[in-house]
Amino acid sequence: MKAKKRLLYFPLNVSLSILVFSELFLLIGPLYYNITNYTLLYFYLAVLNIAFYYGYKKGIKSSESSAFSFSKSLLSFILIAGLILTIRRMIHMWSGRGLEIAVYSLLYAIQNSGDVYHNAVELEKSSLIWIVLEPLRWAAIPLGIANWRKISKRLKYVVILTIVVEILAWLGIGTRKGLFDVMIIAFFLSVAASPQLITKDSNRKKLFIFVAIGLFVFLSYFVISGASRSGYNANEINMIAITKEIKPSYKDLPEGILYPLSSIEFYLSQGYYSLAKGMELGIRPITFGGSGWYTIMLMNKFGYDPEPDTYIAAVEQFGIDRHVNWHTIYLWLASDLTFWGVPLFIFLIGYLFAISWKDVLTGKNQVAIPFFTLMLIMVFYFYANNQIMSFSFIPLLFWTVFYLRTRLKIESRY
Repeated sequence: MKAKKRLLYFPLNVSLSILVFSELFLLIGPLYYNITNYTLLYFYLAVLNIAFYYGYKKGIKSSESSAFSFSKSLLSFILIAGLILTIRRMIHMWSGRGLEIAVYSLLYAIQNSGDVYHNAVELEKSSLIWIVLEPLRWAAIPLGIANWRKISKRLKYVVILTIVVEILAWLGIGTRKGLFDVMIIAFFLSVAASPQLITKDSNRKKLFIFVAIGLFVFLSYFVISGASRSGYNANEINMIAITKEIKPSYKDLPEGILYPLSSIEFYLSQGYYSLAKGMELGIRPITFGGSGWYTIMLMNKFGYDPEPDTYIAAVEQFGIDRHVNWHTIYLWLASDLTFWGVPLFIFLIGYLFAISWKDVLTGKNQVAIPFFTLMLIMVFYFYANNQIMSFSFIPLLFWTVFYLRTRLKIESRY
């Protein structure tokens, strides 16, 4: 019973722990922010965390598992199409940094991640056909990992190649986010496929060591690539002059320690500064479509631009750039829902996160797999932005509708 509960609440425990850590790091980390409403900020964050917790808990306790399976031929098509679409997107992403698809381009990008990150060139927007096919591309890796034991050897090679191409696509443009996405998707779906990884004490210790090593490697790349964006090489990190304002208690630390700490805090916690400043502005009129970049773009298609009236635009008066800085999902959602409505939406996300994980564990509903990974990425970027609704809106819309329809039936076959 204890092992089952640990498994059911595993995504909640991990995501909420990271979320709380990012919130506390704002207080205990080295960076100083000009926040005047700490009490209100942390009270609101507590309300949001509680809403997320109880939404997840309700989803686990009240939902029944559902069933919906893809035929072998359709699953094969999704995996193969996913590889083709991922290769196509990699070519597009690298072209956006002026890179050719070649080994020397990858080596250059890894060694000079800052250069390729800043060297973006203007490309034509993707045609409608590629936008429509995005749900297939998004689903390929999750479905491949989750069905690893069921698919043929050839399809396993397809899945591996898709993962490799996805990772190379992000490394080639000097961005860390995509690499982290692949890591956490693979991690949670591996746990779902092999629950003994966390239900057995001996396996859990091994998993902890493996995760610790992986996290160390990722954070090392994160710090080095961040330094590269600032114009420094890896061997110059110890000499970097910290430009952000540092709390007095941290000023005596060696720069080789202070820089990594401040870099990690700035990435994890800067969004809370934006949220605090947004809360200083009080309750603003609802914008209708201002909760993400994609919804803003859609509203523009209808002749209405909500962006100037969003909190994201309003906090620029405090020096917070809408295109550069993090704002948290909460500030984004507040533009459409107000601060009063955001906890209700977070409760709903927690609920959907839970029911989809429960379906992933039972393995009977294939549609739950891509939907769960969408919820997973959304939750893991609460501290930063409205990640999925801004940049993966079409996959979110498609798999949400598809998944909720499967929840209306007990057994189906497609």
